[in-house]
Amino acid sequence: MTQQQVELLARFTKNFYFCLDTDSAGRQAAKRGIEIAEAWDVNVRVVNLPVGKDADECIRTDPKLWKQAVKKAVPVYDFYLKSAVQNFGFENGEAKKKVVEEVLPLLNKITNEVVKAHYLKKLAELIEVSEESVMREAKRKQDQSGFPTRAVKQEKETIVKTKTGGLEEYLLILIFHSGEDFRLMLKEAKPKMLTNPVVKKTFSYIEKYAKQNKKMVIANFVKILPEELLETTSRLYLEDLRDVENSSQSLMEEWRKSWKKVEKLFLRDKLSKLRLKLAASDGGSGLLLPEKQIVEISKRLKNL
Repeated sequence: MTQQQVELLARFTKNFYFCLDTDSAGRQAAKRGIEIAEAWDVNVRVVNLPVGKDADECIRTDPKLWKQAVKKAVPVYDFYLKSAVQNFGFENGEAKKKVVEEVLPLLNKITNEVVKAHYLKKLAELIEVSEESVMREAKRKQDQSGFPTRAVKQEKETIVKTKTGGLEEYLLILIFHSGEDFRLMLKEAKPKMLTNPVVKKTFSYIEKYAKQNKKMVIANFVKILPEELLETTSRLYLEDLRDVENSSQSLMEEWRKSWKKVEKLFLRDKLSKLRLKLAASDGGSGLLLPEKQIVEISKRLKNL
């Protein structure tokens, strides 16, 4: 789970449920997602699977077991504490040390100081040591690792990155969020000017979708996409458009401005190729057409 996905989901719910795969790679990936979610001050709980290696396998085996597991989901830090004690035990000093080394880096990242104090106390009780010793160790590890006292949200990946890194992809983001303005926006599109093959292919499916649908509903649109376009579509749809989605007018303005930029890039590229062609020619009547095209394109660029 990425920073942007968490930020988007947090706009709709403060309750996040994570189902950790039984394999270590899946658990590590989920842990990274949990850390990002925690930084956004949401309620994170973990679903323990009664059967299967992942949620899909559990649901296929018995949907009722899955529903029961979700109801019994535990707060994420209770899960971490329980897992560490189960893995290492607390029968001797070495085992307790391993539990502390496993859990403290996670507890030190908790943003809420009250919640953090609660789990440090709980850790001390679980491994049967004094709360003061756990507090001291937490501070020592915090100083060593350089963790701040309060976790800081990662710098927001703004939509500017998407614009500069892929203007054509940004057009897809806009139309994926067009809703009722879908057909109106599509009328002003100029797909022939696109150069990114994935974006061009996606636009061909958008045009196909528009023949049967007046509104863009991403859940319906992805049903007609080939598998190779699903990952890009999902990634772009999850981009945050909060700055421009407050009104259909601002979305449309952004759409028009973005297409104008695409057109400028397209015309400049075409102009550059014509000039190269002109420079490489040896004179004669064949020069008339490219010269005329250069003049026309230059005028179009000046008017944009």
